[in-house]
Amino acid sequence: MTHHIGRGLSPRAPAAQAMKELLGPIIGITLVLMSMFLPAGFMPGVTGAMHRQFALVRRASATRSTDYQP
Repeated sequence: MTHHIGRGLSPRAPAAQAMKELLGPIIGITLVLMSMFLPAGFMPGVTGAMHRQFALVRRASATRSTDYQP
């Protein structure tokens, strides 16, 4: 970003380009986390009881983090 600002561009243009480049990996990581933690919340027995709250909260936070609209 500093390189682009040094060339005379406004800070907004490089920031928008960086956001576009990072959008795909962020969505990919979010989907992997959700697919990993959601099944843990529905496991039967003691293991499911121990992991249920963590799994559901982690999935909700990952989903919420993708809702941000600049």
